[in-house]
Amino acid sequence: MDLNQTYQNLELIIVDDCSTDNTAEIVKSYTDPRIQYIHNTVNLRLPNSLNVGFRHAQGEYLTWTSDDNQYLPTALEEMLHFLQNRPGIDFVYTDMDVIDLFTGKKTFKACTHWTFYFENIIGASYLYTRKVYETIGDYDPTFEWVEDYDYWLRIEKKFNMRRLPKVLYLYGNHPQSLTSLKTYSVSFLADILRFHHGYTSFDGLVDAVGEFILRFLPFKKGSWQMWKPVIQKVSHMGPQLKKAFWGAIICSMRKKIFTAFNLVWKKSLKLFGKKSDFQNILSDLPDVDTQKIQVLCITSFLSMGGSEKVMEEIVKGLSPKGYDFHLFCFKRDLNDWIKNYLSHFRNFIGVPAVYDVDIYAKQVIGIINQLKISIIILTNEHMAYKAIPKIKEACPGVKIIDIIHLEKEGGTRKHLSLIAAPYLDRRVCISHHLMAHMKEEYRTWGIPANLTERLLVIHNGTDLTQFSPEKIPQGRFRAQHQIPENVKIISFAARMANEKTPFIFVDIARSIIAQNPSIPLRFVMAGNGPLWGNLLSKIKDYHLENYFIFPGVLTDIAELLRDSYIFVVVSTREGIPLSIQESLFMNIPVISTRVGAIHEIIVDGSNGFLINRDELVVDHATSKIQYLLEQHQEHQRMADNCRKSIYPEFSNEFMHQRYAHLLKEVLR
Repeated sequence: MDLNQTYQNLELIIVDDCSTDNTAEIVKSYTDPRIQYIHNTVNLRLPNSLNVGFRHAQGEYLTWTSDDNQYLPTALEEMLHFLQNRPGIDFVYTDMDVIDLFTGKKTFKACTHWTFYFENIIGASYLYTRKVYETIGDYDPTFEWVEDYDYWLRIEKKFNMRRLPKVLYLYGNHPQSLTSLKTYSVSFLADILRFHHGYTSFDGLVDAVGEFILRFLPFKKGSWQMWKPVIQKVSHMGPQLKKAFWGAIICSMRKKIFTAFNLVWKKSLKLFGKKSDFQNILSDLPDVDTQKIQVLCITSFLSMGGSEKVMEEIVKGLSPKGYDFHLFCFKRDLNDWIKNYLSHFRNFIGVPAVYDVDIYAKQVIGIINQLKISIIILTNEHMAYKAIPKIKEACPGVKIIDIIHLEKEGGTRKHLSLIAAPYLDRRVCISHHLMAHMKEEYRTWGIPANLTERLLVIHNGTDLTQFSPEKIPQGRFRAQHQIPENVKIISFAARMANEKTPFIFVDIARSIIAQNPSIPLRFVMAGNGPLWGNLLSKIKDYHLENYFIFPGVLTDIAELLRDSYIFVVVSTREGIPLSIQESLFMNIPVISTRVGAIHEIIVDGSNGFLINRDELVVDHATSKIQYLLEQHQEHQRMADNCRKSIYPEFSNEFMHQRYAHLLKEVLR
């Protein structure tokens, strides 16, 4: 800490944790009364040393730093001014410059709260009130290496944290620093910490373990240097975390062993010439109707997502027009939704997950020959993209169309596009934004310019017979969940997963409730997913249980929308969510983050509001919701604009016409 801060009323507590250099002599050479020197008689490690220092602190505002780093001269004054002028904020953090201590190279690092639930991005420059310290208590030595992240997560549950977007700190980095030597181990410990605080599910922890195992195989040279400290740190954690850690390792290893065994089994069947289960599946398929055009739909594991819903609507709309649709994907346990989904297809060919391109290609080729397939419609299946050259070589007359929903996801990724683009007859982009993105990516990746002509836009459609305010009686959802008529419902519907940031919606609700204690409100979070249980814990931490309703996965979301006042989307990545289309067709104004192609459907200030996806997203959303809660005429004006602003472009009827034309075109 530079004592020449522009704010002078400070104390500097130096905790020497058994250093072996001349630290003591250097400190004693200063006669400044603001300095207090504490020398640990035994090595306590960082978290305990921080606790020692803070117990001696007398100030109303606190922070800490290390000897490689430096606050700029105005840092304390500016952060203090920020907190004093914002009574509701108790923690401020700033941007910083990272300096390579060997080369002197300086790199700007913006610190943000936006991705706080996914990574420790607060940085090293911050100031918080004594109230925070007295409420949160000590740093937890159990989480050494991620003790600061643990502290921030604990603070976030009880206090408001805000960014001061200005560089006020110099962070010294060199090859011997913790971040350089132990990046992957620290990152993995952060995954365990997020599980501990309820910001990731056990399945998420299993995935994190799997990635760590793949990167640092236990028998690989040098891997023990990464595994040893992780195991040592986990050994000091509580029994529940230790159990979760070893359980995640076992689950991850089981997955990988099963995959390897499955591959060996397939190879052995081929070696000994035995008939595989897949050949038995093919032989059991019924004869096809030669008067109809046979279409094979390929997707990955079935889940109740937007891409599956779009495929279902295409099948329902075009089946009466001379097409038979068949579905090929990896197996998953059947539930009521999957059973209903499969009922729209003539045949379902479900197989265990396959990660060998040759085997996968042979399966698809076998289906093409058995069912006399003329067209393949593909979405979100990596193995299919990799197998396309082999499929086209064996079946050159088959036309292949893929539907892409989101940039840098599935078929829009570079390695898959480079493989598949020359063999795809058409690529359907669900937005103009996505098509412009793909054209630019084609140019960057060196894909021939003539292939961009195969890109086209077809917006996803919504069934207007299901989403019409005139046809859905008002009050059904309210009656089912005992919500009085005078209560305004603010809704959120999505898979409870990180990219949908459901925790941010909870923060928005918390802010709205604090500002409107007299307005009767309910916040509905429809859907399910890995973070569902964690959301309940967060709401309990905030003492907001009476304000939230979790109806689960809704078979009829139209009833919820009919009774909603506002619909909210706070995703980090999106194409154009079907939930937004459905809300607008039900005349419900939408407040959404400005991501993906959502600007193609929401006209800011007309049928909803677009808000910036940054560290102030909670404030942005709160102000717009507050506006619509207070300005009833403006809310009604927007509601009147909703349906007409997207009709007919986003209707199923329009989408069916476009796809019918496309299939005829590729067959010609």
